[in-house]
Amino acid sequence: MASFPEGTASKNLATEEIYTIEDSVSGDFPDNVSIGDKEKLTDAMADAAAGVDVGYKRQITGRQVLMITFGAGIGTGFWVGMGSALRNGGPFGIVFAYTIEAYIVYVMFIQTGEMTAYQPIHGGFINQDLLYLDEAISFAQGINFAFNWMIVLAAELTAGINIIRFWDKEHVVSTAEWIVVFGVIYAIFNVWPVKAYGYIEYVQSFIKIVSMAGVTLFMLVATCGGLPKGGPIGYKYWTHPGWDRNGIKGICMALAQAGFSFGGGEHIAIVAGEVKQPRKFIPRCVNPIFWRLGVFFIGNSWLITMNVPYDDPLLNNASGSLTSPYIITMLNGGVKVLPHILNALILLSVISCGNSSVYIGSRSLVACSDLNLIHPFFGKKDKQGRPWPALVCVFIVGLGLAFLNCSSTGQVVYDWFNSLCALNGYFTWLAIYFAHYRFRAGLKAQGIDFKKFKLYDRFFPWTTYSATFIIFCLFVAQFYIGLFPLHDKGMDAKDRAKNFFLTYLCVPLFGLCWLYYKLRWKTVLKKPEDMNFSYGKKWDEIEELEARQKAAKGGSDKKDRIDALVEKYLA
Repeated sequence: MASFPEGTASKNLATEEIYTIEDSVSGDFPDNVSIGDKEKLTDAMADAAAGVDVGYKRQITGRQVLMITFGAGIGTGFWVGMGSALRNGGPFGIVFAYTIEAYIVYVMFIQTGEMTAYQPIHGGFINQDLLYLDEAISFAQGINFAFNWMIVLAAELTAGINIIRFWDKEHVVSTAEWIVVFGVIYAIFNVWPVKAYGYIEYVQSFIKIVSMAGVTLFMLVATCGGLPKGGPIGYKYWTHPGWDRNGIKGICMALAQAGFSFGGGEHIAIVAGEVKQPRKFIPRCVNPIFWRLGVFFIGNSWLITMNVPYDDPLLNNASGSLTSPYIITMLNGGVKVLPHILNALILLSVISCGNSSVYIGSRSLVACSDLNLIHPFFGKKDKQGRPWPALVCVFIVGLGLAFLNCSSTGQVVYDWFNSLCALNGYFTWLAIYFAHYRFRAGLKAQGIDFKKFKLYDRFFPWTTYSATFIIFCLFVAQFYIGLFPLHDKGMDAKDRAKNFFLTYLCVPLFGLCWLYYKLRWKTVLKKPEDMNFSYGKKWDEIEELEARQKAAKGGSDKKDRIDALVEKYLA
């Protein structure tokens, strides 16, 4: 029998009877317990199965997490950044970069989804590193990941202001004033309980997905000659001005931009601790990612090369959203109204991505605190599960860096802070691959059959080997571009050294965090036979209970049939 916190109970107001979690696990719910009480019991059991009461509330629904995962991290990297990849790498560079990195991101999604669905624990992959790898790796990962999202918050604030300049060309409102406005918006979004965050991100993600589908269709129509200006385009820009730009350096730059565009996919592991029925809904969230990566990112990388030449004047000389390949296509095609509508949608994406930055950054700090990796102050929460110290920390650092970006001197400081996270996404993905490899070793050592899971990597270990090899190649590519940057003519030794450290400073930082914790606490790699799978076993008991309940009902109800349809067509 699972061991749950004492005193956890559900009360049926009609009968004044109280049923404990232990009673629920040991048998079916009594017939006179209301459906609402059963759901409360299940939620309490879910919290207990996480292994410890860390003060969170499971208030994000399955449909919300499905939409959030599909739309998470879609910001300027998709709307504007793909233009940067085309400008630096040409048609081949952008297609190659987004195809290669879409593969390794999909492997990451499958593997973190498998671990999270089996043990939907608080702390996401930070906790997974601790369970399956080593506390030192978990510490380095958590600190770098939290700081990374503070940097992303500052970057999204800056990007949002540049997008507003599409309308405010005279800079009527100063940059500092816009930072305050965005800061107030993010504060309003995050003062509400996590349930409100789920609703807000659900709506914003839905709008982003519809917008992405719309621009994909628009780009297809444009290349077929369906716009007021111009005729069918096809692949003529692959011939003139050409399929390649800047050679291997251009491809390396495109790979770096693609890495930034794909950031945020780890969202699913972080939110697992606040999702209702995670075992049921997390597997459903992973499968649609194939379509997000394949259609929206890889598909649009091809369509962009058909509609925008890499030497387009706007792409090379403009700034802000005017460098978006989608807006460039609209302007070149003689479409007058759509650029303004799309710019508003891009601004909404930036706001959503910034909001996610606050959420993920704060939850990462909380995870480190709950796992005793940093000071317990950052893990404090109120009765609604809001981690105020962590939220305030993320706001102070993120907004502070954004304000630094307002001056030329501050820009230099901002660039150095930004360099600390330049390659952090690759570290995160690599740690997930290693954790999953050890996770499978632990399952094998303890006789747990992963083929019974609702979600698992069918091509393991070859996916791990190939994705890890690609990640190492990406590190080499960024090392090369750090030593020999694009447009390096006229650079002296001092400029080259500065460029290299701006590109590669995060590598020694991650290593120093790992080495400090390793030497300080003498940590060792977890042995497969010693890994803790008790959380997953508790969840197995919960699923067994739910199966008995469904069998006792004699069939599925309307809600079950709706969920089955959602799983069939969306997952």
